[in-house]
Amino acid sequence: MKSWIEIIRQSILSQKEIVQFQVQQDSGFLKKLEPILTVLTLNSGYMGYLVRDFSSEYSSNGNVKILIRYRQSQKETNDIDAIAGAFVKKNISSGMTELEKILVVHDFLCHSIQYDSSYSIRTPYHAFLSKKSVCSGFALLFGLFLKKAGITQYFVSGRSIDPGTRKKDNHIWNKVKLGDLIYNIDLTWDSCVRDLNPYAYFCVTDLQIQSSHFPDTNQNGIPLSTTKVFYQTIDFKTASSRIKKIQGSVSPGLLVNDPTQLMNLIQSEGVYKFSIPLGTDLQKLLKKFLNLTKIPIQKYEVNSFHEYVMKIERVTMKVYFHH
Repeated sequence: MKSWIEIIRQSILSQKEIVQFQVQQDSGFLKKLEPILTVLTLNSGYMGYLVRDFSSEYSSNGNVKILIRYRQSQKETNDIDAIAGAFVKKNISSGMTELEKILVVHDFLCHSIQYDSSYSIRTPYHAFLSKKSVCSGFALLFGLFLKKAGITQYFVSGRSIDPGTRKKDNHIWNKVKLGDLIYNIDLTWDSCVRDLNPYAYFCVTDLQIQSSHFPDTNQNGIPLSTTKVFYQTIDFKTASSRIKKIQGSVSPGLLVNDPTQLMNLIQSEGVYKFSIPLGTDLQKLLKKFLNLTKIPIQKYEVNSFHEYVMKIERVTMKVYFHH
């Protein structure tokens, strides 16, 4: 029989919003429960960081009910999971080294997402959709994509010193396993300084970032980094060509239901794949998009597989319905 702690942990991992179980009668149970919930959330990895808050109820007969709110919906979690899987399938091959796989994901996300100075976007789904986020969106997206690529990684939460204001802020970054070595990667900071050096915080040791990054001490299972400094030189030109190669499929599986999302999606010539929710009026969506862009349609057709193909000048868009 599962312990109630394991019941809660499994519920968080499966993004359940209501958790119910029974314990022995204890009038002080809720006081004991709150710190345990905090620790469980912190140590539940990717899903734990999506927990917004929780509330709990306890009845005199020992029945416990916990309500958990998440920062993104179950559907959004499933959608971004599918997007990450599609990206990895298209851009990462089994013949790549671990470093090459990490670099492809790092470069793509680093160049696709900007820091959200409004501090409002923090989930992986909304970070990918809006192409901007605070540190949690960067780190969670990076971790999700790496997991799909078969790379072992860890989320590290703590504090960092803002390079501009020199103030300490809450922060989250990643650690990756490269062979037998563990390194820190701060995708948020690499994105912020990408025009100068997009690898300033790529594969750095704990010692190298100890003056600016301060991890929390109550994180179980996160290993210390190696003391061996990463010595491989990253060729910026090669990285730039890597970005251009994958930029044409920047949003595989992305849900689109607003014309401005189409405008954000179509930045250059290429093939763009995205989905529209069932029930969305495609013709109205396209009409609004065309009114905004003033671009004439050259070709528009639908085949027996419900695959919509529209050519706008030299840009081809393929629209897939969710079933």
